[in-house]
Amino acid sequence: MHTHETAESPMTLPMPTPSNTTDIGHSAATQQKTCEILRAGYPAVSAAIDDREKFNTRSWSDPELLSSVNQLVEKMNRLATDLDTSLSEVAAPDFRAAIENYVAGLRAVSLSEQDHATNTQLNGTGLFYNQVVDVVLPMCGIPS
Repeated sequence: MHTHETAESPMTLPMPTPSNTTDIGHSAATQQKTCEILRAGYPAVSAAIDDREKFNTRSWSDPELLSSVNQLVEKMNRLATDLDTSLSEVAAPDFRAAIENYVAGLRAVSLSEQDHATNTQLNGTGLFYNQVVDVVLPMCGIPS
């Protein structure tokens, strides 16, 4: 019978190493930077979506609809690119996945609008966008 376990027992947890703490700190800093970009760009995207929805019943040849689509596409593409650029490999996996999914949602809606998709296609990309935005906003402390 053993009366004591050594410090090298399999039950001993490893102490954080300088590289572990550096990675954790870098991950938090990366997330902070990406969240700042989302906080800065999301209101413009949200406003452009609201503006675009005012013209849902109009034809693709309507100048006001086309203008709102152009604004929406521009805002979504800018935010997608900015988020993509800000995201580091050291970001926490769940955060990284949420941002990548949100970028995919931005691009899906943008492409559908730019290509003058059917209402069925627009509704599909809109549902996808709503699903991914609902995940990423709370991660950055943004009310939905």
